[in-house]
Amino acid sequence: MRYAVALAGALAVFFSGGGHAEPCAGTQVHFSLQRSQAVAVDRLQANLYTEVQAADMATVNARLNRISQAVKAAAEPYAPEVVVQTRTFRSWPVYDAKRKVIMAWRGRYGVQVKGPLADETLQAVAALQRQLTLSGIMPLLSDARRRAVREKLELAVLKAAKQRVQAYGEALGLQQAKIRTVRFDTAGAPQPLLRTMMKRLDAAAAPAVSGGERDVAVRANVEACLLAP
Repeated sequence: MRYAVALAGALAVFFSGGGHAEPCAGTQVHFSLQRSQAVAVDRLQANLYTEVQAADMATVNARLNRISQAVKAAAEPYAPEVVVQTRTFRSWPVYDAKRKVIMAWRGRYGVQVKGPLADETLQAVAALQRQLTLSGIMPLLSDARRRAVREKLELAVLKAAKQRVQAYGEALGLQQAKIRTVRFDTAGAPQPLLRTMMKRLDAAAAPAVSGGERDVAVRANVEACLLAP
């Protein structure tokens, strides 16, 4: 199955469909295209944790449970826009130098906070710092915004591929071309920048976070067949 694309000029370009492409009866060409766009971030993600130590595991777990309940209570006013998820809840023994005798028990409780890039998320992070230490915070793109931009860029890449194939055909004096395959990937798309804060911030005020932009990139590998009249 193929789809004709109306173009100005004498050269006709087709997008070939189907499970198995027929062998090219003309000149086969391969090329890559990439389009990118800077997009304003709209989400915020933060990681917070605490560690405790006691003589026995039961005491450690009891303390972590109390902290967990306090964290849930502190996060409640910001739900459902701000989501707080437990990422770590574990305890382990602390041995002596010869690793034969248990000297104490330690435990770690950690959460991840996700919400819109807005004051309410920063306020939630600040509220949780009464119980936890902030270890990292980063602005990022929501899946919905990234997906919408990718769809727009994919259409731009298809249009550019059509124009490229048309130019190849005109340069060779040919009258027909088929775009046989277009394979998309996201190679080269930069990841969000992680800003690590190693010390406990003042829980009375939300940490300052600048939003900024992230690049969304779409790359495509194109195979086309240029046909003689």
